[in-house]
Amino acid sequence: MQEKHANLKARLEWAFPRKDWRVGDFQGILYSDECTVRKSADPRLVWVFRTPQEKWLTACIPPRGKATDIGLIVWGCFWGKKRGPLVAIREPRVDRHVYIRVLDSALGPVMQVIADEVGDPLFQHDNAKVHTARDTLQWLEDNGIDLEDHPPLSPDLNPIEHAWVELKRRLHKQYPDILDTPGGPDRVRAR
Repeated sequence: MQEKHANLKARLEWAFPRKDWRVGDFQGILYSDECTVRKSADPRLVWVFRTPQEKWLTACIPPRGKATDIGLIVWGCFWGKKRGPLVAIREPRVDRHVYIRVLDSALGPVMQVIADEVGDPLFQHDNAKVHTARDTLQWLEDNGIDLEDHPPLSPDLNPIEHAWVELKRRLHKQYPDILDTPGGPDRVRAR
């Protein structure tokens, strides 16, 4: 309970100084995050009506498991009304080394564009372990990247979360049969 109160306090301490900000005050903040897009994570709700006797019929059970849990991790960012690159991460998981490689390849040019357009940019990512790792923080410091504060357990304070929902919605709208698309992890990562 004490941790919950500490998180609430941290959120208020973050929000209070920004309560009178206008749209322009947020223009120099680059919001970023990683997202896993899964082949099996179709956002369309599927209803199955069955009798108790049909409970375990294959036709009444949506497929799940390793065969359908194929996905791709992406890193993306945006500021204001502009978006940065969407970077495919070919590794099966993101650790601090992978994250630093992504930042090293994609972050610098974007931060330069923001600096040219609006002045001193701030970089905002959440408090995931790879973001707060000592090596990551050192890389950001070595590259002169200033961080925007982000309270713990506050994904709703990073607007890129809404972009991920929309990305997945559009993907499944454009490719409604993606679950049935042939290919496994090697094919997804090979592209």
